[in-house]
Amino acid sequence: MPGTVASFRATDVHCPYLALGASLWLVPPSSSPIYFHLSYLVARDIPSKFPGLSTPFFIPHVTLTSGVPTDLGDAEAFLDKLSIPATNEVAITFEALDIGGELVKKCTLRVTKSPSLEALAKECRRVGVEQGDEEKAEKWVKEEYGPHCSLMYADIDVSEQQKKSLEDAVTKRGLNFHQEGELAGWKGGEVWLVDTSKGFESWAPVAVRKL
Repeated sequence: MPGTVASFRATDVHCPYLALGASLWLVPPSSSPIYFHLSYLVARDIPSKFPGLSTPFFIPHVTLTSGVPTDLGDAEAFLDKLSIPATNEVAITFEALDIGGELVKKCTLRVTKSPSLEALAKECRRVGVEQGDEEKAEKWVKEEYGPHCSLMYADIDVSEQQKKSLEDAVTKRGLNFHQEGELAGWKGGEVWLVDTSKGFESWAPVAVRKL
């Protein structure tokens, strides 16, 4: 079932936001129920609440860091440099549905900054952005990192009525917050290196490393 979502294709959405450089994502296991439900929220359920609005499809993920140089050379070798925990040690837990002001944070699932996720994000920041500087990576992950899983990218205002509609869509998919279970988050997955300096329609993994 999760594989069926691969047939969806994003509408080309041109926007002023492009991340500086590449990004490192934590992507849920593609065979997991949460991957399936998040993908359908992004591709169908959420867009259906905004008729006439073009929203891009993107793979469900939690960004670990952005600002990674795009001229890394051997991308696979770069990912191999990361000191990554063993399979299933990194846990994603959803806390709440948030509506934000930024295009890429318009509709997100807030994620708990657990010790395992914080450690992975810090390592990605240290190697990918801070050139090995442990202190800078530690400061960033403590003061700036706000993990989330986006459900929609759009440059619009969301009314209270629309927010309630989005909450209903998430609830109907069975997602829950601050709980255990296969729809409360995920464990493990893959770390993707994605060139997010390009348009949404070009976002694809340059390199992948399984946890």
